[in-house]
Amino acid sequence: MKIQIPDDFDPEKIIRSGQCFRASAQPDGSFHFITGKNTLSLSPLGTDTWEADCTPYAWKRVWAPYFDLSVSYKSLRRSIPAYFQRVVVAADVIVIPRSCSCSIQSIVAAPSCTSPIL
Repeated sequence: MKIQIPDDFDPEKIIRSGQCFRASAQPDGSFHFITGKNTLSLSPLGTDTWEADCTPYAWKRVWAPYFDLSVSYKSLRRSIPAYFQRVVVAADVIVIPRSCSCSIQSIVAAPSCTSPIL
């Protein structure tokens, strides 16, 4: 199934963030994710376009919430004051999968040299 994700979405950064533990980048450029009994393979097709090996129902009920796609992370990143953007390197793409049992009500960023990921 082809899907469009017009917001900032970078599976490689999600995997490297350490906030998603059962995911991997594949040699063919695709990405595999596991949550509960659900698995997903995402393959890039072009800018903002992906091939997802799941049903529309699974995308809507499992994977869109997993990737927290109802939140505009592009807008959230823009709302971070400029002086924090220079300090918070990971603000380039902020993605916090809901599988980590967290939700964002607000972000209070403080400069840190040891923890660059929000």
